[in-house]
Amino acid sequence: TIVQAAASRGAALAGVFSVALSKTVTFRDLTIRHGKSLSGGGVYCDVGSAVTIDSCIVSQNDATVDGGGIGSNAGSNLTLVDTTISP
Repeated sequence: TIVQAAASRGAALAGVFSVALSKTVTFRDLTIRHGKSLSGGGVYCDVGSAVTIDSCIVSQNDATVDGGGIGSNAGSNLTLVDTTISP
C-alpha cells in the first residue's frame, strides 16, 4: 500500500504521518512517500510517542530542519523492523 502526501516529490504541503504526543502507532507493509515538513517528512514522532515501522519503505520525503524520512523527537520511542529508508 502506498501512502503519500502529494502526487509527486516536493509538491506536498505537509508530512505523510505525524504521531501525536504520547500515542502508540505501528505502521506495517507501507510505502510512505512524497511528504514534506519541518521534521520527518514521512513520519514525525512527537515526544512520548511509541512508533514501530515494520516492513515499510520510507522514500522521497523532505524536511527543512531534520529527518527527511523520519523525524524522532527526543523522548519518543522509535523501532524500525525490516524497513528501508532512502532519499
